[in-house]
Amino acid sequence: MMPSLRIIVPFHNAAPWIRRCLESIRRQTVAGWTCHLANDCSTDGSSDIARRMVTQDSRFQLTSNPRRLYQCGSFQRILSSAEFCSNDICVSVDADDFLADESVLTRVMDAYADGTTWLTWGNHLWTDGSPGIWKTLGTHHVSCRHGKDRQNGSGESDLISRIHMMSVRRTA
Repeated sequence: MMPSLRIIVPFHNAAPWIRRCLESIRRQTVAGWTCHLANDCSTDGSSDIARRMVTQDSRFQLTSNPRRLYQCGSFQRILSSAEFCSNDICVSVDADDFLADESVLTRVMDAYADGTTWLTWGNHLWTDGSPGIWKTLGTHHVSCRHGKDRQNGSGESDLISRIHMMSVRRTA
C-alpha cells in the first residue's frame, strides 16, 4: 500500500508568513497529500488566512486547539487522530517557512520510495546577497533562529528566509 503524505503546519500568530507557507504547499506537484493546519489559539488573523485556504482547497484541513498546546502538543493532537495510518509519511513545516519549489514533496516521497528510509530532514537558507552572508547553503547546516546567524557570530544578519522541514514515516 502506497503511504499517504501528511503535512502538519502548527501555527500561533503567524499572520505575516502563513499565506506564503500555505501557497508553497498548495503548489506542490506530488499527488495524494493532505495538509493538517493546527491553530494554536492565534489572535492575529492567521486562523482567518488558514480558514480561507481550507475553503479554497479540500486538501487542507484546519483544527483549532481549545487552549495553547504549543508545537509538540499540536503535533500530538493531529498525529493521534484516527485518519493517520502506520505507514503515513508526516512532514512538518513551520508556518513562518515555505517550500522552495513545487517539487519539494516529490523529493520527500522519492526518499521514502524504497521503504528503507524512516526520517528525512532538510534546511535551506538564503539571503539578499549582502557581503559576508551565504546565498545558499547546500549540504551543511547552520544553526539559525529568528534571523540570527550563529555560524559566523555576526548577530543580526540579512537573512530573509529560513526553511526547516522534517518528515518521518510513522510505524505501528
